[in-house]
Amino acid sequence: MQKAFLLYLIANERGRISNEVRIRAKSFESQGLAAFDSLHLAMAECLHVDILLSIDDDFIKMSVKMNAKVIVMNPVDWLMEV
Repeated sequence: MQKAFLLYLIANERGRISNEVRIRAKSFESQGLAAFDSLHLAMAECLHVDILLSIDDDFIKMSVKMNAKVIVMNPVDWLMEV
């Protein structure tokens, strides 16, 4: 839990929904990803994040299928790798 809290403290990046993000999100959505998931994934790509953590197994599987430029992982799996 301490690792998660430390990560929270340094996760201070903020992004704007640019036209690039909108276009990428629409692309994900057209491939079957839910609207908010598409937006989260597109924003993560545009911000060049190292990893996007999610407990949504369908979202994780879909991001792999779509060859997303961001790794999407379950937080438990990620913590076991760190």
